[in-house]
Amino acid sequence: MVKPLLFRPKLITGESLSNYLLRLCEANRYFHISYISDLLDMKLHQVHSNSFSNSALETLSLLTLKDKENFYSRTTNYYEEVLGKRLGSQLILKTNVKCCPDCVNKDVYHKIEWTLRFVGICPYHRVILVDNCSCCSKKLTFASLINGICNNCGLAINKMKKEVILEKDALYPAQFYFQRLLKQETELLWSKMEQYSKSFYLLDGLNSFVESSINDRTSVIQSFVTQKHGGVTNKKLSLAFANAYWMFNNFPFNFYKVLDEFYQKSYQVRKYQKNQFEKLFDNGEFKVIEEAYDEYWKLQVKLRNAHYNFTVLYSSDINGSYSNYTKKDLMNQYSLTRNEVNQIWNNKEFLTEVKRGGEYKEVFLGQYINDVLKYLENKKNCITKKEVAVRLGLSIKIVTRLVKGGYLTQITVIGSGNNFFEKVEVENFREKYRKIFIDNNPMGLLYGNEKGKKIEYSLITLLEMIDEGLLVSDTAFNKDQIISILKHQRKQKSTLISKHFRSGERMYSLEELTKLFKMKSSTIHKLIAKKIITIDKIVKTPKGNQRYYFSKNEVDGFLSNYIKVPAAAEEFNITKKKLLQFIKNGQLVNVLHGMSRINLLKRKDIIEKFRVHNKK
Repeated sequence: MVKPLLFRPKLITGESLSNYLLRLCEANRYFHISYISDLLDMKLHQVHSNSFSNSALETLSLLTLKDKENFYSRTTNYYEEVLGKRLGSQLILKTNVKCCPDCVNKDVYHKIEWTLRFVGICPYHRVILVDNCSCCSKKLTFASLINGICNNCGLAINKMKKEVILEKDALYPAQFYFQRLLKQETELLWSKMEQYSKSFYLLDGLNSFVESSINDRTSVIQSFVTQKHGGVTNKKLSLAFANAYWMFNNFPFNFYKVLDEFYQKSYQVRKYQKNQFEKLFDNGEFKVIEEAYDEYWKLQVKLRNAHYNFTVLYSSDINGSYSNYTKKDLMNQYSLTRNEVNQIWNNKEFLTEVKRGGEYKEVFLGQYINDVLKYLENKKNCITKKEVAVRLGLSIKIVTRLVKGGYLTQITVIGSGNNFFEKVEVENFREKYRKIFIDNNPMGLLYGNEKGKKIEYSLITLLEMIDEGLLVSDTAFNKDQIISILKHQRKQKSTLISKHFRSGERMYSLEELTKLFKMKSSTIHKLIAKKIITIDKIVKTPKGNQRYYFSKNEVDGFLSNYIKVPAAAEEFNITKKKLLQFIKNGQLVNVLHGMSRINLLKRKDIIEKFRVHNKK
């Protein structure tokens, strides 16, 4: 039979049951707390963790003649019952302890609220609860509290560094709220702790949204939801709870801010944490949060700032009314090809950037979707360049020449692609030149029977001959007939040109100059504009085109006065590199600077340069 102890001290407000056992030992002059634990049939580590079995509580009630229920509310078992097994394992301290250095004295070693991880400050002294020695950083144990010193370095607990929390600090309103929760109904405590603990899956790893004296905005939020943060300190966990409190305080504005930052995490991390957070909605009590959460993702889907999985999940809710579109959306929803979508993406006017997973991604702006619809409507009456080539019996390269010659018009569509042609225009063109494209094989007329061997005229030439009436579209014709007409035409042209020149005078055409000077015709036009070479005659052809001719004296004068760098290097026995260096330094002037890649020099400048150089 259990006999009551001689001395049975009164319970102190807020003390844990383990603390009471220590005072019970001291009151009855027991040397060690193990005397009491043996009577209760408990191990020391159970006493240190403030965890008591039902039989131990009954025995203690008989030893002290006190109500068992008063003891039970001071154990971690009570909060395990309130919070549940899963939440209790996360939110109750057992192996380690924390304390307020100003509260620890000869009567109070340990308070019940210090076993709760969401309680981070002392409400009486407004200091951060200490769980590590401020001298050696070792974790405090229950033995440290009993002895009043750090078991590692010997620093007295009441001498440890304290951090005071002011009312304006972000931690203060959160901790004040948690203190009120402890005094209210247990159902509300469970509800709020379930809400906050799940929110850590969103917050963990983000920069802090609140400022405190113990951190700045660059501090990373750490909690107990990831394994690597399993040993998170009270200071960091208090900051995490302050952020969770802030997130739901100005709901849903702050909640959406957190979701914006959460969505920048990598997909692999985000996927797991998102699934864990959504387990909060298994309980119908959090319907308001669930609705706000769903609205956020619907908005992201509408903006096309969401992963494809979200698009599939929420697309039915928004009825396809997107603000932006991804490439996949345009292909799936409007049956565009990948090539067509890539052409759209070449036009940056249609695009905007959204940030997802820490990376910026381009999406198509929904305001331009009418351009897509218009293109799809026009596309029904259009064919591609490849289809035009097949219809006319030509190569794609020759179709391109027809476009440059103005015979066919390409349609510019959304994006930068313009490889479409109106069917009506192509058919009208084919009918107009039916003797080429219907009655004949156009490639046979151009190349004959020998594959790859081109004859003396191009398709454009044939079209011009029909337009000029040299070939009658209603009359059949063949290669020999075409060549005969061309020879006659050239003879007439030669006769016409000869009328404009003095007898026996040698004249050079623009085409001849390009070969003689080894320059493009565009470069020669620039020489004409700078008056480096002068046109002698301008002859109008029967079609109204102008042909330029240059006298032999003009051409000879140009060749004697100007020379290219490679020729100058050979003639003056100097390296090309040296000449180019002279041009770069401004010692020689490139006549074609800014007009061509060709480096053209005046002979007299080179001669003068070497004369000065030789004098030196």
